[in-house]
Amino acid sequence: PWEDNFCCVEEGDESQHYAACKKNPVHGNFFPVEKFSMNNLPRFYRREDVMKFVQLMSDLTVRVSVKYVSENRPETVPGTDIPYPWSGIKGSHLTRVGTGWIEGTGICDSQTCCCKECKNSLEPKPQYGLIQIRTAAHLVYDQLESEHTTCHLFFDSGETPNVCTNVVTLTDVHTFSNKNRPDACKIILFTHDLDLVLSLRNMTFQYSDTFDIMKKCVKENGAEYIKQGHPLYIVVSHPHGCAKQISICCCGNSDPGNPDTEDSQCSHASILCPGSSGAPLVDLSWKLVYPVIE
Repeated sequence: PWEDNFCCVEEGDESQHYAACKKNPVHGNFFPVEKFSMNNLPRFYRREDVMKFVQLMSDLTVRVSVKYVSENRPETVPGTDIPYPWSGIKGSHLTRVGTGWIEGTGICDSQTCCCKECKNSLEPKPQYGLIQIRTAAHLVYDQLESEHTTCHLFFDSGETPNVCTNVVTLTDVHTFSNKNRPDACKIILFTHDLDLVLSLRNMTFQYSDTFDIMKKCVKENGAEYIKQGHPLYIVVSHPHGCAKQISICCCGNSDPGNPDTEDSQCSHASILCPGSSGAPLVDLSWKLVYPVIE
């Protein structure tokens, strides 16, 4: 069930939450991004372009935490009688943690910045950047919840974002939009770090180029892929709100932690955990599917 991917955890308690996981107790197919290597991939996928693709996918993945539950949440998932996530505690300040994906950036130089800081300044910045993040709508439901949302970029190591030296924190929302079907939302946030914007823009361009290379690779090696018969699934997420991890599943593997075994079946469930809501998922057809929902 999709609620298995929900994560409610207070800041500082992430490690305990991770250790107490009931869905994937040993996290055997989850790898810290710092330690992920080509050897973690099944033999058929051990290619430099695949590794580059996974690294870019990782770099563009962000941690999303929300500290308010909107009164506007529906009682049930539209079109069903399934209770909508956290609809029973509207108005509370419950902390939820999930994952998001940077899908675009922009630099505005035609008008002064209107972020919270600049609105209260006598000298607003003449230029500012915008970073567009997509995540799950059941994680960030509306504008009000987005105003209580924090996005941590590059949280790749350490116990919490505060102790990871490379983390970039974004909190000031420029625009929010929500589509209940599919379960996705878009948050655009302010930044004054234009070098960051340019760096992320370059990553998104590289990702797109690498994505095209992967599609070409699959097309050219289609016969060999069919012969293998082991679709590969990759998720990059912040399980339990912890530092970013890469999880993989090659269908046909009996041991998800050992991509070379090829005896039984696996499912998306084996590479998702509480905190995976909103994470990017890639399957062998190299189709990006987000947010993650079962």
